[in-house]
Amino acid sequence: MGGERFQRSGGEGGRFGGLLWKAHNGGAYLAFASLQGILSVDKIKAMYERCLSIVEDYRGASAHSALGAVLMVTSGPLGGDLEQGRRHLEKAIALNPDYLENRVVYAQYWALAVLE
Repeated sequence: MGGERFQRSGGEGGRFGGLLWKAHNGGAYLAFASLQGILSVDKIKAMYERCLSIVEDYRGASAHSALGAVLMVTSGPLGGDLEQGRRHLEKAIALNPDYLENRVVYAQYWALAVLE
């Protein structure tokens, strides 16, 4: 689950867990299309990217999954990228093939992106 780098980051109770939690909350703003979320998309993406640089497979690779979803639902001018989002979701599934939530998120956000 990330081993030594995860432990150095403070584990679940430390800075890493807080960073991932904050990124997920920022992503929730986007889900509700709030102005605050839209204005924070770069910061949200940066938090997920930082999480991935520490431990990419933590909690079912949820940072890959969430970043992929953010990239898929964010418009291009605001930094969204459908193909990059798809790659993050596929990476989450590859890292944790038995973690069903990654497959559900992929199906949900791919459908939202291509049906709009």
